[in-house]
Amino acid sequence: MVGASCCRSSIFSTVNTIMSVTWLLVVGAVLVSQQASALPTASALPTASALPTASALPTASPVSAADRLAEEIANLQKILKTGALEYSIPVLDPLDIIQIPINANNSVIKASGSLNDLVVDGISSFTVTRLEQTAGDVSGRVSLAIELPAANATLEYDLQGNIQISFLDLQLDGKSAVSVKLEGLKANADLDITINPDNSITVDNICNVDFGFHKVTFQIDAINYILNHLVTNLFPRLVKSNYNSIIELIETVGKDHINKYFDMVAGKTSGWKAVAVSDMLQTLTNKLVVSPEAHLILRQIARHLEA
Repeated sequence: MVGASCCRSSIFSTVNTIMSVTWLLVVGAVLVSQQASALPTASALPTASALPTASALPTASPVSAADRLAEEIANLQKILKTGALEYSIPVLDPLDIIQIPINANNSVIKASGSLNDLVVDGISSFTVTRLEQTAGDVSGRVSLAIELPAANATLEYDLQGNIQISFLDLQLDGKSAVSVKLEGLKANADLDITINPDNSITVDNICNVDFGFHKVTFQIDAINYILNHLVTNLFPRLVKSNYNSIIELIETVGKDHINKYFDMVAGKTSGWKAVAVSDMLQTLTNKLVVSPEAHLILRQIARHLEA
């Protein structure tokens, strides 16, 4: 039955959709841009005789890691909305991804297909609620907290495969449109930042990561209100049981991508490769942990599908 197949596909698409949205929001919140300073021409430079003596020069106050991060974040919302042609960065709010391939193979989910026409808007509306240097005078540790009031995502999924939990074996074979609304996202982290001699910054370590949200709502066209309600209840349970895996990705892969971005805007590399969302999703789904609470909801979904 086509309707039932689409319903079953929605279970797996839910996991991948929200992991995609969550990852993009977190990466978008910490990817910041650096504006180049205009240098004077040689003819505009003062002559040696006109230069003040060393004793007459004012003492420059060192710029702290928190100051530099604040400068970067101040440019973020503009870059998200307008892009940066000089770095070949497209507009990121709304974020538009044509296709994310899906290839999951673990003890719970075996599925392939794609998420298509993913559009995420609202990520530039974040606010910084804390930015404080907690160690070091120049380079050092910065405590950062960000809040995002709301973000919306739409996509279409096309999936084939199955979900197997205990005696349940749900076949996936369907397509449907999906909309997701995420409200009240809060993220906290400590960043160990080095200010380089050229005034660029490097994130040496990300730790003490914590995030949460007020609620998330799903609307999957192929299923009814009751099943959409169950899917919405399923999501926070999946996030909770996979919380450590998500944080591990932020602290490792996320840090690497952030530093590649900073190197590019500092002129150290010639191009920036976008974060490979499909790779992140495959890593998460291959290590997916389904808690007993999530199992119970999946059984409820299965009973409704078989009714």
